[in-house]
Amino acid sequence: MHLYGQNMVAQYDVKREVMGAPKELNVPPVNLTCYYYKKANRVISFLKADYLKDYPGGVFYIKESSSIGHSFTLYRDTIQAISYFDLDSMILRTHTEGGLEENDNRWFYYDEDYRQWQKLDETASIQGMQCHRAILKADNGTPMAEIWYNPEIEMPVGMRNLINVPGLIVKATYFGTHETFTLKSFSTTSDIPDEVFWPKEFNYPFKKYRDLKRKK
Repeated sequence: MHLYGQNMVAQYDVKREVMGAPKELNVPPVNLTCYYYKKANRVISFLKADYLKDYPGGVFYIKESSSIGHSFTLYRDTIQAISYFDLDSMILRTHTEGGLEENDNRWFYYDEDYRQWQKLDETASIQGMQCHRAILKADNGTPMAEIWYNPEIEMPVGMRNLINVPGLIVKATYFGTHETFTLKSFSTTSDIPDEVFWPKEFNYPFKKYRDLKRKK
């Protein structure tokens, strides 16, 4: 049984590697939560930086020895990686944290089949669901993301601008940002307020960027 056209609310536990940390230090990843909302033809997702509770200044320090230490700078935005899709007009809006400009808002037209997922003959039981594995690659063949998904539950787009998703994402690795996502909860019966789909970060002007069109 497929679930089509329904609302969806999902939450994911997210682990992000600390960029620039020497491997020998075994620096633990920082924690975020991903929120995903789908209502009719609109989808929005974003990350909440839970790590700021422990590092409110966006900096933490690790001592390697009595005389050597390392400091690491983290994004200080509470809300990060906002992605909004209008599934009818095929418009994607994004807000990027840590950009050169304070209001780094962009919008694009996109093709639903802009990139194709490579579906693999691998399955696993995850959280009581029979999940399948798929990989998304860039035009040059570099892996961009890997997901384990449930094809029985529709999820047309995912977090972090993932387009043409083949089903509910249960686990994911996003290589570009060194993040792993694990499904925490989801519902297809929740009521979603309309204001969720226009966060305050979107009140700044948007710049039009190159459309995401599939190569012919």
